[in-house]
Amino acid sequence: MKKISILFTTAVMTVLVMTNLSQAAQTWETCTISSVAAFTDRIHVRCVESYSGVYYFAYPVSKDAAGAARFLSILTAARISGNQLSILYDPADDTSGVSYGCQAADCRPFYSLIF
Repeated sequence: MKKISILFTTAVMTVLVMTNLSQAAQTWETCTISSVAAFTDRIHVRCVESYSGVYYFAYPVSKDAAGAARFLSILTAARISGNQLSILYDPADDTSGVSYGCQAADCRPFYSLIF
């Protein structure tokens, strides 16, 4: 019984540590919007500023069409009003967006927006 308890506790601790590590990689950046675009496979925003060579932040339409529509509304409102946008993304994630047109060299998927 003790071994099962120890194994369970170890497994839970491992999951918690891995979750914290993956969340620690995400960061917020403030973007002055240059442009907003909608494509069949993604929506994206281009910032005036570069974040280590990254100008574009994208969200896949195929992942969640309703979510993409909500994000597009936020992006459009921020662009029209001239306000800055806060974007949550993972600077190290240069591959997951390639499947929907987010280029590894200058684009990152985003997870959340604040306008």
